[in-house]
Amino acid sequence: GVVCSNPAGLALHEARTLFPDTPVELVVSLGTGKFEEERMRPRMGWDAILGQIVNSATDGEGTHYLLSDLLSTGPLPPISRVRKWWRRARGRVKTRYYRFNPVVGLPNDYGIDETDPEKLEELKRITREFCQEDDVKRQFREIADIIGNK
Repeated sequence: GVVCSNPAGLALHEARTLFPDTPVELVVSLGTGKFEEERMRPRMGWDAILGQIVNSATDGEGTHYLLSDLLSTGPLPPISRVRKWWRRARGRVKTRYYRFNPVVGLPNDYGIDETDPEKLEELKRITREFCQEDDVKRQFREIADIIGNK
């Protein structure tokens, strides 16, 4: 993305800004696929700097981890002022957060502007298999229950 690769955090911020008195009950983030981690030799110089910039600009998982932490009901943040705010905010409405982002292979397997019909069919197959995983199906049912109760 131009502003961020995973706009879920930006969308949540915008929703809370536009509708400050309306609780956000559900955030569903749909990724376009993530890559298997690849161990590489450490790089030096401009190559390392440019590589880090590109990785930062295209990584949607950082936003996922941030939202997962912020919207979870796990342990309180360690900073006392934040902890007090979190206790008050958490008691109001629990925002349910889901992220779906299948592993699609290695970084060079698919281009960001991929158009090869065979590779696109492979991405469809990977996504269908991902959607059949037990944990993903359970999350789909939870989302359906949340939406269905409205």
